[in-house]
Amino acid sequence: MSHFRSFFSLFLASLALTMFTACVDDHDDDNHGKGNGKGNGKGNGNEDAHAGHDHDHSHESAPNGGHFINVGAPFKVEWNHEDEQGVIDVHLLDSEGKKSNPQEKASVKIVVTHGDKTNEHTLDPVVQEESESTAVSHFTFEDKVLLELVKGVSEVINAKLVIRVGNVEYSGDFESHEAHDH
Repeated sequence: MSHFRSFFSLFLASLALTMFTACVDDHDDDNHGKGNGKGNGKGNGNEDAHAGHDHDHSHESAPNGGHFINVGAPFKVEWNHEDEQGVIDVHLLDSEGKKSNPQEKASVKIVVTHGDKTNEHTLDPVVQEESESTAVSHFTFEDKVLLELVKGVSEVINAKLVIRVGNVEYSGDFESHEAHDH
């Protein structure tokens, strides 16, 4: 077991180093990963560099400073992360991706596949104290290892966001942060 922990620690350290050096922010004005919510949505003139990406990368600013993820829903979904604490937040937004869009009977989970192992992590709903409604638009989970795996999506690590609203399920793959190294 100690060999596994040593290997896993080495893997996470190399993954963190790769993320630190490979996730270059060349998106001057799209707020990608900056968390300040002030992008102008016009892109940076390198739109051709995005050809072939399998994700919604339209250079829109997400309202909470995160990344949009396409789950095939009639609403937009934003995810963001706080690296130091290992927090992942998911926000359900309106169809324009501007305002929160609370859903009744909603649940969110992240499914990570690494090699032949698959793990599911259910995010906790963040209920608004002043609201009497049971509808929720914000979900959160704190786990540094899970965050590194989600950020380290590659050919050997797959992470999927699964959202269930009532009896309908939507899902979409997290993109690799390395995709931003244009």
